Amino acid sequence: MSLISILRLAAQEIRLVAADRGSVVWLVLMPLIFTFFFGSANSPPSGEPAKIALTLVDESNGPASRAFVAVLEKEEQLSLKVMTRAERDAASASSYREIVIPETFDSLVAAGEQASLQQRNSEGSNDEADAAAGALLAKGIARFIGGLIGADAAGAALGTAADTAKGARAFEEAFRASVERPEPVRLNVHVPALWKPLGSGFSATAPGMLVMFVLMNVTIIGGVQLATDRRTGRLRRLGALPIRPTELLAGRVLGSVGIGAIQVALLVVAGQTLFGVNYGASLFGVAIVALSLSAWAAGLGLLAGSIMQTDGQVGGATVLLVNVMSALSGCWWPIEVMPRWLQSASLVLPPRWAMDALLALTAFGEGWTAALPATVVLFACAVVTVLAGARTVFRFQ
Repeated sequence: MSLISILRLAAQEIRLVAADRGSVVWLVLMPLIFTFFFGSANSPPSGEPAKIALTLVDESNGPASRAFVAVLEKEEQLSLKVMTRAERDAASASSYREIVIPETFDSLVAAGEQASLQQRNSEGSNDEADAAAGALLAKGIARFIGGLIGADAAGAALGTAADTAKGARAFEEAFRASVERPEPVRLNVHVPALWKPLGSGFSATAPGMLVMFVLMNVTIIGGVQLATDRRTGRLRRLGALPIRPTELLAGRVLGSVGIGAIQVALLVVAGQTLFGVNYGASLFGVAIVALSLSAWAAGLGLLAGSIMQTDGQVGGATVLLVNVMSALSGCWWPIEVMPRWLQSASLVLPPRWAMDALLALTAFGEGWTAALPATVVLFACAVVTVLAGARTVFRFQ
């Protein structure tokens, strides 16, 4: 097998693609448009972290319930909406999560008896946000109890003093002074290194669009070219040249890998300069994932072009297959929003491995070793598809 012949064939494949303006549009322009669209839609407004929405229905509307509301309003992570029961019943839209302060709240608290609050979550609410809201409510209850103790120590206990307007004002002032004191104990939570927040914005979208369009373009270009050569008889004529069939196929695969590598390089540069994606933390890791992904896509193109008869069949089947795999692999949205059984099932898809590796390298700043599992999986899949495509081509030709 001649390495020079393989490199010449690969270079010719790349030159043919570079000369086609339509291919250039799909290799560079369309990925950037999709990245901008999905990245903008997936970014928090004004770059601020999203708050947890909570509707509070105050049926008591006394000094104790108002004090509890004031405590919750100080939680910066809560987007609190306070309503009366009448306002809640008249509201047309349902809330994701709400808490109801019962009508007996003030009387029970004044009597030193236990008052129960209940958080109600709708079926469409996010589990993580529900748990975070519960933790913030527990923190608010603790601060509320501390405020009651402080007001009692200041001689303005809720009790009978709140039965008059003057007593209620005295309680509220003592309560406010108590909760506004500096906290004597502060809890600093250490987050384990294995915990990963949901990716958002361009840092999560750019890798997904890179995976999707590299897979789509490399597969379509290689598959369509091979199907055209088979249909027009060009592949038979090339076989008459003093070139071994293995050299011919190796040149095509290497050319497809080169096309994918060029596209990745352009998208990485554009992602860093236009969207601020941090690819620079481990460019070596990005490179090995991209090359193995391009190799697998080249094998898919070889297999598709050897089985299907027309350009339209190759293009239609590839677009459908790539879009389905991209959606299930987390290229369109965070994989965490999918059901857990579907997250586990998507591990059979090579793009899922590529997506996880790129997110680990870019969004979460891990080293290049985080790319090794995905590289091994993608390279193994590439070997299988290239061998299957080569065997099919030789069978029909």
